[in-house]
Amino acid sequence: MTVEEYNESLDLYADSLYRFLKKNMGDAEKAEDVVQDTFEKLWTEHESVEYINMRAYIYTSAYHFMIREVNRVRDFGHLRNENLDELGGQGGDQYSDHKDVLDKILQGMPPEQRTAVLLRDYEGYTYEEIAVLTGTTAVNVRKYVYRARESFKKYLVSIENII
Repeated sequence: MTVEEYNESLDLYADSLYRFLKKNMGDAEKAEDVVQDTFEKLWTEHESVEYINMRAYIYTSAYHFMIREVNRVRDFGHLRNENLDELGGQGGDQYSDHKDVLDKILQGMPPEQRTAVLLRDYEGYTYEEIAVLTGTTAVNVRKYVYRARESFKKYLVSIENII
């Protein structure tokens, strides 16, 4: 890949990658870090990456960076939650916006389901493309998307969540 192609990839995919990561991780700063790490890795390996495979390379790298970050936060999450309590963090369950409700549902999903449904429904990838990006099979991706959509449906029609 040439320098011009690298710059073009940055223009084409940085924003959509950021939106995907922010939605999936729930943290704008961490999403920015992962985007930066992804494009830094692409730059260090730009001579060995073919331009035609660039999109898949970017999303696959970002996915792996994101999983590492999620695992790190999960392993040390109890420390973060204690710090929020000390700062007076609020955990109310009342929502005035549909986006907040959808974000809450997304954050409650297993990472595989959240990633699959965001890539499929939010970013418009095919099942086969998602399978390549996440390193699984298209059949598993279909299962993850189905289960994620069922989670949305179950939560949204529950009377306790409507009141």
